[in-house]
Amino acid sequence: MLQQVVQGGADTIHLREKHRTDKEMEAWLHAITSVVPKEKVIINERIVLAQVYGCKGVHLGQQAISEITTSKSKVALADQLLGCSIHNMDELHRSMQIRPSYLIAGHIYETKSKPGSPPRGLELLRELKSILASSYQSIPLLAIGGIKPEHVAHVLEAGADGIAVMSTIMEANDPFEMTKRYKKALDEGRKYA
Repeated sequence: MLQQVVQGGADTIHLREKHRTDKEMEAWLHAITSVVPKEKVIINERIVLAQVYGCKGVHLGQQAISEITTSKSKVALADQLLGCSIHNMDELHRSMQIRPSYLIAGHIYETKSKPGSPPRGLELLRELKSILASSYQSIPLLAIGGIKPEHVAHVLEAGADGIAVMSTIMEANDPFEMTKRYKKALDEGRKYA
């Protein structure tokens, strides 16, 4: 399925299995990079594995960011992306202390991944984009959470530079075609955003 998603136009595959052991993550990473170019893979919080495998980058959640900022340690990546998940303004400011390459904000719409948790909506994207433009360098802001192809134009208009999607593609009967729908929606939305 991952090959279909990449062939359909996905820029990146994000290995998010936060609760897996390092050994399990390495096995998954080995399996994924046997079918997807390693330069298209971002791995959650396993900086050493990202370096060893030459992945596109590493993505950090707020707990990892807090640990790094509290200890005042630095994240050293060689020509790799460093991403951060954010859900509010405080997390934006904390994340900017480690100089991320991109931010993923959410969840924007209702999603099965966050049952019982109300979506933050498009207003979150507008607020984050405004703060990024006025206080920080311009870095890509991606939206996540319940985003369907028909939502893409609205998400881009609200300030997102791109999207991150999981469930809709993973549950699709044809992941290749679903990925193509998202890619088309992004291309069309960027013309008018």
